[in-house]
Amino acid sequence: MVSTNPKMAEDKEDNVKTSIGKRASVLVFLLFFGLAGSIPAYGQDGKYALYELGTLGGPNTYAYDINDAGQIVGVGDTTLYREGWVWQAFSGTKEGISALFPGEEARSSANAINNDGTIVGNKGGKAFMFGGGSSFVELGVLPGAGASSGLSINSGKKVVGYSWNEGVWERGALWENASSGNDIGTLGGIYTRATSVNNLDQVAGYSQNEGGSNRAFRWKKVLGTEPLTDLGVLDGFTDSFGLRINNKGTVVGYSQKYDIYWNETNLACLWGENGIQELQKNVLRVSETVLQSQAFGINDAGVVVGTHLVGTEYRAFIWDSDNKMRDLNSLLPENSGFLLVVAYAINNKGEIVGYGYKTGSTDATAFVLVPPETKDPIVGPFPVDIDIRPWNSQNKVNLWARWGLIPVAILSDADFNALKEVDRQSLTFGRTGDEDSLAFCMPWKWDVNRDRKKDLICYFHEKATGFKCGDTVGTLKGKTKALKAEPFEAQDQVEIIPCPPPRKHHRGK
Repeated sequence: MVSTNPKMAEDKEDNVKTSIGKRASVLVFLLFFGLAGSIPAYGQDGKYALYELGTLGGPNTYAYDINDAGQIVGVGDTTLYREGWVWQAFSGTKEGISALFPGEEARSSANAINNDGTIVGNKGGKAFMFGGGSSFVELGVLPGAGASSGLSINSGKKVVGYSWNEGVWERGALWENASSGNDIGTLGGIYTRATSVNNLDQVAGYSQNEGGSNRAFRWKKVLGTEPLTDLGVLDGFTDSFGLRINNKGTVVGYSQKYDIYWNETNLACLWGENGIQELQKNVLRVSETVLQSQAFGINDAGVVVGTHLVGTEYRAFIWDSDNKMRDLNSLLPENSGFLLVVAYAINNKGEIVGYGYKTGSTDATAFVLVPPETKDPIVGPFPVDIDIRPWNSQNKVNLWARWGLIPVAILSDADFNALKEVDRQSLTFGRTGDEDSLAFCMPWKWDVNRDRKKDLICYFHEKATGFKCGDTVGTLKGKTKALKAEPFEAQDQVEIIPCPPPRKHHRGK
């Protein structure tokens, strides 16, 4: 059985294995450009299109992350050097990959990329940040450490990872503004690894607790002294590992336990609003085969990817809101000649990266899966209903008002909860809907239109709305709270006062 213990030093560059467990703790990603020659997609008949990404000259490549622009990062073997292949960071797209640091002998790994194209990773034993309009920056190490690695980066270029000292200890690190890094603490034990950071600055990872067990955690720096939050384990398990966090704060990873013979069991799990959830729960057992799975990636829609044991071999899986874990290989066209082993990441377009094996080969090959009928997201605003000056049929706007306020009720319906979903700071209202006129929103809950759904009432500065004589419609614009903030728009009638009546045209004599 493949070892899945992720507690290991970051000398992964000295020991390039395809172990599922070692890859679980590495979680390395990256980006840039590349032309190593991908194989055309196999996709047809509603199946995923499969792209093989080629090599850097050596036998193995592993794709670990893909951003929403389709830029891919990973690591691969390059030329033979001394006693083995040199492990190098690569970047690219589904069209091909290339080494991030071509011609250099120092081993490197590309561990993460954000949507701006900024990469973090490890080069020569030190964390780095590179690309996306910035030059190469070495991020440094924590006090007392000799090495470091950046494992994740968000849109604000905050980087997380860890520092270590010759394998003696590891401490989770947060780098802000290319600083030397801050120790994020532990759950009471001697080591921590920060594996992922989202655009809300929430951090996920795992840490040793006072009892010596590993526990997944979630953490966010506010004042700098906040403790890590232990996310717990599945019933009957002793350890857990948080490996990825999406922009809604949902963490994925796995729980782990050993029997009296030190046989290891790992089950993929998710920590969300309702606590911990086992992802392989609805998968039927094959004879006496023990369930094994690990979750490595999740997008903002809550779709999870990873690897699970099917019979005697590991296969990539996908899991979504229907609470079913499916073998990704079953979603490839027949006779693709490829076995998907591990899926490491999924972007918000549903594109998936990982590695697998060609039929008859033992060399790991990086892949990209493109879902069928991928559609561009809707960019236009969705409509909502508003009531200007609720409980008053005359929606008057006074042009002479210096300090007046206009109340606007944003109405909830079966598919839209204004109180919970509206990002109040995003609201604009007035003649065109782009006017920065927001004063405040009421904390109380009102059912303005008596449909038994609570509505949101906000007040806007009357003078700042920009209305003019002749205007008949007021427009409100805003966004939802989700990271992928969806824009919305609404209109209601207004009456502008005081305005002179229309002039009558008299024909002269």
